[in-house]
Amino acid sequence: MVNRIWQHHFGEGLVGTPSDFGLNGERPTHPELLDWMAAQFVDRRWSIKSMHKLMLLSNTYRQASEHPEAAKYAEMDGANKLLWRSNWHRLEAEVMRDSVLALSGRLQKSDGGPGVFLNIPDDVAEGFEFFKWFPSSENDQARRTIYSFQRRSVMLPMVEVFDGANMNESCSRRNVTTVAPQAFTLLNGELTNREAKYFAARVAEQVGPDKGKQVERAFWLTLGREPSAAEKAKAETLPLEQLGVVLFNLNEFVYWSNHEFPEAVSLSNLTGVGSIAFLDLLARELQAANPLEPKKPHLAPKAKSCIFLTMLGGVSQMDTFDPKPALGRFDNTVMDWSKEKNTDQPNLFAKPRLILKSPYQFKKYGQCGMDVSNLFPHVAECVDDMTFVRSVQAENGNHPAAVFLMNTGSVIPGRPSMGAWVTYGLGTENQNLPAFVVLPDFRSLPFSGSQQWGSAFLPAAYQGTVLRWKGEAIRDLRPPQDVTPELQSREMDLLRAFNKEHFQHHLSNPDLQGRMDAYELAYRMQAEVPGVISIDGENEKTREMYGLNDPMTESFGKRCLMARRLVEKGVRFVQIYTPSQSWDSHTDIIKGHTKNAQETDKPIAALIKDLKTRGLLDSTLLVWMGEFGRTPDNPADLRDKPGRDHNTRAMTMWFAGGGTKPGTVVGATDEIGFKAVENVCKMRDVHATVLHLMGLDHVRLTYYSGGRNMRLTDTGGELIRGAIA
Repeated sequence: MVNRIWQHHFGEGLVGTPSDFGLNGERPTHPELLDWMAAQFVDRRWSIKSMHKLMLLSNTYRQASEHPEAAKYAEMDGANKLLWRSNWHRLEAEVMRDSVLALSGRLQKSDGGPGVFLNIPDDVAEGFEFFKWFPSSENDQARRTIYSFQRRSVMLPMVEVFDGANMNESCSRRNVTTVAPQAFTLLNGELTNREAKYFAARVAEQVGPDKGKQVERAFWLTLGREPSAAEKAKAETLPLEQLGVVLFNLNEFVYWSNHEFPEAVSLSNLTGVGSIAFLDLLARELQAANPLEPKKPHLAPKAKSCIFLTMLGGVSQMDTFDPKPALGRFDNTVMDWSKEKNTDQPNLFAKPRLILKSPYQFKKYGQCGMDVSNLFPHVAECVDDMTFVRSVQAENGNHPAAVFLMNTGSVIPGRPSMGAWVTYGLGTENQNLPAFVVLPDFRSLPFSGSQQWGSAFLPAAYQGTVLRWKGEAIRDLRPPQDVTPELQSREMDLLRAFNKEHFQHHLSNPDLQGRMDAYELAYRMQAEVPGVISIDGENEKTREMYGLNDPMTESFGKRCLMARRLVEKGVRFVQIYTPSQSWDSHTDIIKGHTKNAQETDKPIAALIKDLKTRGLLDSTLLVWMGEFGRTPDNPADLRDKPGRDHNTRAMTMWFAGGGTKPGTVVGATDEIGFKAVENVCKMRDVHATVLHLMGLDHVRLTYYSGGRNMRLTDTGGELIRGAIA
């Protein structure tokens, strides 16, 4: 706990892996200090407030960036592990909004009172079931964001894009991502462009019409300093309103330190032979190639792109693709759990439990004779192009940990997602689109949200970018109507120049470079994304095939169609999610599984057929799976509307295309589908296989972090050879 509080205030914990203090985590930079604070936490009766106060009043927190031997320390400890200067932090969304309102002179600082309802897009308002959203007056909406009304299930757009805390979790935490949609929010969003007008009027009122004085005053208000002569000359070329937008987007504004890192301490003033070598290394890093440019794979790739169909909640294997006639023979008989000591819900499994037959009927389909239940009549038509693996096992039966394992290879948060690893290893073919795109269902996001598609210790360029299927794919993709392309180009030129100059003095902060890259990608995406995402050019037959005319299949169908269009344009990795825990049928499995299958069956079949028709299936790897399987029984006291509970011992997944062996079944479970007994596979084996099919050797794909080379398959991993053509 004290390490997380420290991380909140100082930007990085004394242990760099706050979720892992074990063998795979980083060692403490200051073990004695960490132990002392832990003892203080106990002595202070476990008061979190007291620990916040202790750190905020410490000399370490209040120190400036100045130091009499700054050059020496910057050379020895650019990452500031020795705490010789104050760290930089990115402003949280609420602070960012309040700061912009304060600069425009409109922030209402009154305390207390009722909550404020901010203006929100129509599609967000639609997410509030049984609740009407009435925006407050313009004056009330200028109050501090802490007073804004939010619902647990739906975040305000700006808070969402800037990593607002996931309020569906009992112990929510914030991530810090660096993605292109954040650039759109600040460059094109209503808030910054509206408040920039008020800001310009405020500056003009204070200093009059003299452009030079206006620029100086604008810098003082936003950055607390005078502009350099070069900055002033460049800034005077833009209208004052647009200069305000640029200043609100600067890294220097969005990232803060207790004190500005002064010119006298800048890395450009380092001297000595070692310093020259250090600066040369940093300069080469600064001028390094685009991190997303295509890279040579380790192996001959069988697939160029991957579409990962993520079925959250845990699909029942014996009700979908792994028929178990024995369940019918043993139906309503007691299942003995006495020998099963490892369960995620010991109290639940201590109750009397009865074996449950499948309520669905199976038939054989295709030339391969694959068994598929009547839950998936459309997918059943594609079985000759699919590879089923019936023997996958998970390592944790709790949803959050199991989803992390599926996505990142670890049950503990803080590791890069598989999509981030793939884009790190291969780059991307289309530099005008994100390399890794995420298409969630906004009815309910996965546990921990963006951590599931984050880059963790990998550079920020490799994290997933979220697109929406309804309304704007990316909010604020287009600039306001009064901002012409020529004017926005000038804004970007000035922003690029100011950020580059700022970065030269803060080379030790990699997030700054990541944010600069995100703005460049955002600028290119403005021209490319609308054409890729728009389905206006798709004929009626395609729309019908994906189920776009049916409210039941529209959401998943639109996202499957978007995925096809994205890989067609060179996007490397696309991940589609069902709602969080949507397949989690502890009770009434007939209702739950039938609904989820109806939403996804037709779109998935359409995706497979469409890719095949267009000649893309051979180069596109499709993966379908959830975080674990389900049990063959259920509690006896829930027999009226029976369901199935979590089962880590067996689940079915499938591949299609991308060099997999079509019409094949790999592995097997016991006679009731409880345990995998033949060709048993772990999640790390699935990861190793996906990387292999994409042309990456999972052992060679490493990144140095925490004192060692990290891998997606850190705990091992073998190829599922029976699935590879």
